[in-house]
Amino acid sequence: MSTSPGTRPYSILTEFGEDIRVVSASPRRILVVDDDPMVATTIQRVPRPEGYDVDVALGGAAALDQARAQRPDLVVLDLMMP
Repeated sequence: MSTSPGTRPYSILTEFGEDIRVVSASPRRILVVDDDPMVATTIQRVPRPEGYDVDVALGGAAALDQARAQRPDLVVLDLMMP
């Protein structure tokens, strides 16, 4: 791997520690945005057992409000939402 003079190759392990899952002591937060409650609930169930806090917004306005208030680490968004 080539790098510029004076730089080293980028590595998640060397930049953030041995296990990236322990970088933050606070729960990792995901916001699921979908206008179909059944789809949103199904998506919400997947990351919870892995220790994520998952919030659901059933529309664009609610998603913006929750994103501002909760500051999620990841947003899963239905792009075809009306």
